[in-house]
Amino acid sequence: MSHPEIISVQRSVTLVARVRQAWMPTYMSQELGLDLKASAGLSAAPFAMMALCTQIAGRTSDKLLARGWRALSVRRLMILISS
Repeated sequence: MSHPEIISVQRSVTLVARVRQAWMPTYMSQELGLDLKASAGLSAAPFAMMALCTQIAGRTSDKLLARGWRALSVRRLMILISS
């Protein structure tokens, strides 16, 4: 897989996820005034949704590939949807 645009977008998505993961508890505590222990579920919600959406995207990708789509086209579509 030597497609620099896909690698670049994936690195950007990963960076945003990491920053959000580190920043969210501070934001919820300082800006929203929530207790960190009480808001643990809220902090986990985006990652639970990400896990669910990953499963859906994987199954959708498999179906598109089975219908004859090119792998690169499927990757581009999934990145477009996730961004």
